[in-house]
Amino acid sequence: MRNTFLLCILLIAGVSCWWDGGHMMTAEIAKQEILARNATLYEQIEKYVTILNPLCDARSQDFVQAASWADDIKDDAMNFWYGWHFYDKPENPQGLYVILDQDNQVYNSITGIKRAIQELSRKYYLPLQNNLNISVQQAIMMRLLIHIVGDMHQPLHNVNMYNYTYTQGDLGGNKEKILLLNKTSMILHSYFDSGATRLDSFPRPLTQEKLSNLSALAYEFRAQYPRSYFGQRMNVTTPEQWAQESYDIAHNFIYPFVTKTNQITPEWDTESYEIIKQQLALGGYRLADILLGIFQNQTAPVNQTKSTNTQTNSTSNLRKTIIA
Repeated sequence: MRNTFLLCILLIAGVSCWWDGGHMMTAEIAKQEILARNATLYEQIEKYVTILNPLCDARSQDFVQAASWADDIKDDAMNFWYGWHFYDKPENPQGLYVILDQDNQVYNSITGIKRAIQELSRKYYLPLQNNLNISVQQAIMMRLLIHIVGDMHQPLHNVNMYNYTYTQGDLGGNKEKILLLNKTSMILHSYFDSGATRLDSFPRPLTQEKLSNLSALAYEFRAQYPRSYFGQRMNVTTPEQWAQESYDIAHNFIYPFVTKTNQITPEWDTESYEIIKQQLALGGYRLADILLGIFQNQTAPVNQTKSTNTQTNSTSNLRKTIIA
């Protein structure tokens, strides 16, 4: 659901999120952070994932591998969640007259995170028919939350470029192709989803060797970019601010380069991967903080103002807007 719902359905096969490696990296970093602070609490948190295991295939049977479950269930019957994968802030340097999808203004990754936190924070007063007292809503929202926090830290999930080439928007780089260092072409969005092609070797279900490799790489990311590296950014606690951070990366780093050339350079490739590592680490830290905030009975670190907007998949209420 970017400009029109139909266009998004046609592009679902090509429009993805962090590929499995990126999503699992964010989840693995969050897992390591939670385990380091409260191993017993992590066991409780993971039960919100594993309670759905009998209804899921082998790819998403634990906290880390379930990070991509929200992509696994993408199909026509489940498309009402599709908007939660992104937040389309317009990038419109040429000042085109464009039509914005009204739905994405209220049905996006920001509202998805808030709704998931709200549901996971609920206390059910009627007993549930499982000894964990976990509702089906909470089990689903846990898996969605793990995924959406990751998506929000992928810069191209927070922007839609409008220009004379892409008058209907580039769908967060999904319409643009770049030439890699080996001269093969790749969709710009996929380049970042794949961790600049460096995190595309983690097919699920993971073997024990791949699990160990992922864990070791997560430790490396945390060592290179610890919480202290981000300074005051660790105090940025609302999804609106996280989306803006990611948009700023696209605005200041990605698009200024690709509007000049579609041939990436070794320097830009290296810098892109460093930014990706930073975003994955930061997303993992923030996911850990959200979950600890919920399950330690503390105030969750995200403003959970209840929305009064009616959510819909209809595109009948598109509004015309001039974007400067």
